[in-house]
Amino acid sequence: MNPFLPPLEPYLDAALRDVRAVGVQARVAAAERLGRPDAVEVEEAHQGLLTLMGDAAAQVRGAAVQSLALFARADDHEPLVDMLQDSSPIVRELSVMALAAIEHPKRDDALLAALDHAKAEVRFQAILACGELCPTRASDKLIELSREGDPRIRQSAARALTALSEDEGPAHARLVALLTDENTEVRWAAALALATHGHRQALAELLLALEQPRRRLEAVQALAAYKNPEAIEAVSALSKAALKPPLLLAAAGRTLLAQGRRDEAVFALRRALRALRSEGRNHAVETIADGALHELAPELVRLARRPRGVDPELLLQTLVAIAPRCDAAVEALKELARKPSAVGQAAAAALGDLRSGSPSGAKAAFSTSEQGKQS
Repeated sequence: MNPFLPPLEPYLDAALRDVRAVGVQARVAAAERLGRPDAVEVEEAHQGLLTLMGDAAAQVRGAAVQSLALFARADDHEPLVDMLQDSSPIVRELSVMALAAIEHPKRDDALLAALDHAKAEVRFQAILACGELCPTRASDKLIELSREGDPRIRQSAARALTALSEDEGPAHARLVALLTDENTEVRWAAALALATHGHRQALAELLLALEQPRRRLEAVQALAAYKNPEAIEAVSALSKAALKPPLLLAAAGRTLLAQGRRDEAVFALRRALRALRSEGRNHAVETIADGALHELAPELVRLARRPRGVDPELLLQTLVAIAPRCDAAVEALKELARKPSAVGQAAAAALGDLRSGSPSGAKAAFSTSEQGKQS
C-alpha cells in the first residue's frame, strides 16, 4: 500500500461489515460509504448508520450524522434531535445541520428550540438554519441573540437577519447598530447582510474592506447592489489596478456590469480571461453569458481552442447563449465541435440547430452532452 495515497473507499458490503469493526478509521469509512448506498441495500445502509450514531467514537458519530442527512428521511428527525445532547461539540453542530436538511413537520420547531440550547455551537448553527428556513418566526429571538456576549453568536445572528433587513424594521435597525460592534467579524457580517438589499449604511464598511485582501472579493461582489458614484469608482479603480488576482478581476467585471458600466466590465473580464492563472476564468465566462457580452467572443474562441482551466460545459453553455447574434461565437462552437468528446458532440448538435433556426439549440446541446457523459 502506498502511504502517500488515501485509502480506497470500501465496497458497500465491506462498509456494512465494518459497522462493527475494531478500528475507528474503518468505522468512519463505513459511515461515509453508507451515505451512498446501492439501490438494493438502502435499508441495510440506513440501519447501519443508525447503529453508528451510537458509536463510542465522536468521529464515527459525526460521519454517521452527515451521511444520515443524505437519506433525508422524516423518521430520522427524532434521533437527530436526541443527538443535540451529544457529548461532542462537532457532533452537536453536525446534528443541527442534518436537522435543517431533513423535511419534517416539526423541523422548524426543533430549530427554534435549539436557539435556546445551552451550548454555543448548537445556537450558532441553529441561528443560521432559522435565518434560512424560518426567519420571520425567529426574528425576535435572532435580534436578542445578536446582543449575546459571544461574538460568534452575534456574527451568526447578523448573517441570519439578512432576509429580514430588506425593510427598515427592527432587523434593519439592529444590523445598523451592529456596524459599530467592537468585533470586526460582527461588523463585517452586518455589512454584508445590509448590502444584500443595497442599504447605504453598509457602504463605508464595504469600501474599507476593499483595502483588506481577505475581504476584498466579498466586498467587490457585495458592491454590485450599489450604483452610486463612490461605489462604482471604487470597483472601477480596482479593476484597472496592476497585479490583481484573476478571480478578483472577474468579480469586479460582474459587479461593474451590474452597476451599468459595460465597457469597464468587458475590460476587467478580458484581463481575467487572459491571465496566466486560471482561477476566475469560469466566473468570467459565466458573466459573458449573463450579460450577452459579444465583445468578448474572441476570448471564447481562444478558450475553445485551448480550454486552459475553463469548464467545457460552461463554455459550451455560454457559446450557445450568444451564438445566435455573434459570428465569433459560432466559430468557437466549430472549434469545440472538432473535439472528440461529449462536449464536442453537443457543440456539433448546437451548430446544427443554429443552421436550422431551431430555438431549442441550447437544450438540445446539453441533452446531447449529458447523454455523452453517461455513455
